[in-house]
Amino acid sequence: MFAAPTDIVVDMNGWFSEGSACNAVGPKRVFDTRQGQSPDALRNVSKAELIVNTMMEVQLTDLAGFVPGSGVGAVSSTGTVCFYTLASTHLIVDINGWFAT
Repeated sequence: MFAAPTDIVVDMNGWFSEGSACNAVGPKRVFDTRQGQSPDALRNVSKAELIVNTMMEVQLTDLAGFVPGSGVGAVSSTGTVCFYTLASTHLIVDINGWFAT
């Protein structure tokens, strides 16, 4: 296995059960760990690379005008998503929609 620094782009598209309807939004930048990038992101996060073997937990509910604070089925019970890296990297996360519980 080879580990090297990299940039990763993650698009959150949601999760749904039978009979659910997608609530399309955006795409909208949720957060970006790169310095000086994405000043209009919905969440303010540390502007630094995640270091090796690091987890970053980010609230992806209660995004004003995009995702409600409750009733969202594609995240844990706290409304967060955890991102984990095996190598130092920046994270850029956009949202395109969400599904109701």
